[in-house]
Amino acid sequence: MKPNYPLLVSLGLMLFISTAIIMVFIGYCLHKGWSIPDLTARTFRDDQLKMQFNHEEREFSTENNDFDKFKSDLIDSEEDDLDNFNLDI
Repeated sequence: MKPNYPLLVSLGLMLFISTAIIMVFIGYCLHKGWSIPDLTARTFRDDQLKMQFNHEEREFSTENNDFDKFKSDLIDSEEDDLDNFNLDI
């Protein structure tokens, strides 16, 4: 069996030409000078940074505490309760 030289040459040329085209395209994209505009929409973090999440404050930790407001009747031991759980992250 003889190697098929035209096939090997054409595969090598295809490899070289496709690599060259990809490199030219990447160079074009890098030198184009595109920029991403600043985000103008309000994010969750923007809304929540105004609130005080200190668990020592009475308003947040006891008055608006959903664990106490909507506590299930099935919770019957201290292991099920989150009162003494450290939620500071």
